[in-house]
Amino acid sequence: MRNRIGFPWLPLLRTGRRSWRPATVLCGAGCQPAAEWHSACRRAVSVRPTLQANPCGCRSAALCGGLLTRLSLGLPTRTAPALLLLLAALLSLAACRQEPPRVDKSPAPVHVEAAALFTPQGGRRYSAAITPYRTVNMAFRSNGFVDWILEVRGADGRMRAIEPGDAVEQGQVLARVRQKDSELKSSEAQDQLAGARQSETAARAQLAQAEAVARKASLDYARASNLFATQSITKPDFDSARAQRDAAQDQVDAARAQLAGAADRILAAEGSVGETSVALGDTEIRAPFSGYIVQRPVDTGSLVNTGSLGFALADLSSVKAVVGLPDVEVASMSTGMSLQLIAEALGGRAYQGVVTSISPVADSATRLFPVEITVPNPGRALLAGMIVTVEARAAKSQPVLVVPLGAVIQAREDGRFGVMVVEDTRVHNRTVTLGDTYGDRIQIVTGLRQGERVVVTGAALLADGDAVRVIP
Repeated sequence: MRNRIGFPWLPLLRTGRRSWRPATVLCGAGCQPAAEWHSACRRAVSVRPTLQANPCGCRSAALCGGLLTRLSLGLPTRTAPALLLLLAALLSLAACRQEPPRVDKSPAPVHVEAAALFTPQGGRRYSAAITPYRTVNMAFRSNGFVDWILEVRGADGRMRAIEPGDAVEQGQVLARVRQKDSELKSSEAQDQLAGARQSETAARAQLAQAEAVARKASLDYARASNLFATQSITKPDFDSARAQRDAAQDQVDAARAQLAGAADRILAAEGSVGETSVALGDTEIRAPFSGYIVQRPVDTGSLVNTGSLGFALADLSSVKAVVGLPDVEVASMSTGMSLQLIAEALGGRAYQGVVTSISPVADSATRLFPVEITVPNPGRALLAGMIVTVEARAAKSQPVLVVPLGAVIQAREDGRFGVMVVEDTRVHNRTVTLGDTYGDRIQIVTGLRQGERVVVTGAALLADGDAVRVIP
């Protein structure tokens, strides 16, 4: 039996022993049964429960004081108050169901700025890297152990082997491989050459003597021929004179052949001497021009082979700046044109360079044309690897749409760039195509219109569709 506000009567049934009889208690808000109570008393009584408000706001059933008094009659004195208090607390917690309150996200305060047109002043600026005017790798031309490397005085005053960054002069010997073997071969070649020349001298002397004998034999033969014609000498005497002439001529021919052989040996010995001299010279590495050491992979005692890298030398008397330019800039350039370069690392110092090379083929990845600019480098202030700014000449600057750099965000998923455009009270992520930078602003090629407002601070913290509040 329920009362008119939805709460049951809690009857206390009289029984012959102390026991509990179930009775259902419902929440006043219409919740499901919250607890079951059993009552025991010596006689049946009916007590109507009272209503009280729980902390959550739900009105739940609670036992009145009279019922609690009556229930306590059937329990021990020490146990009844604590047990009844525990049951009342469980009834209050279990009888109420409540959904968590919904919290609305307040609009985020943002600063915005409208996309505007900007007209660049002067030519466009591009970044370029400085490279040496020329670089050469110097290799060893003979096998052996490195037994000497050029030494210079270090910052501590002690002598040390040259290191990257040290300056060297043209023709200076930088390193040397052990020369004993080459020197021995060169000495042997010199001895062979001296022997060949001595043989040549002896052959010449023999040839001179043979020629003298041949001339005398030739005169004797001529005289014998005249006497034989007048029958003044006998035929055996004539034949003897002719045989002497022929023998002398054969000696001349032999002496000439010996002289020719000596000349050939001299040529061979001179060739050996030249080869050994070259080999002896190949044990050294000399600087082909004045410059700076940029690499030295060997040390004293290293075993090297023919072709092993010894040093890398860079010429910084002039440097080159290689910059990638778009087709609209390359079309108006030609070799010999003067361009200005700004070195920010040197306090904004300006240099004048000359265009020395324009590539006819654009880079397949960037679609830019490599342009080489040669710059005089007095004092070697410009170092390889520095970044300089090249200002290209522009015939006429056209207005471009720009936004602050802080307005541009990049998506983590695909890496595309975008901006947060404010429409009414919400923001929307708009993908854009970027162009050149102008100070703290960047060109927007596509994806945005003039006058549209974009978030300039904290854009990366917003999501598409978030509510915002524009603050000045």
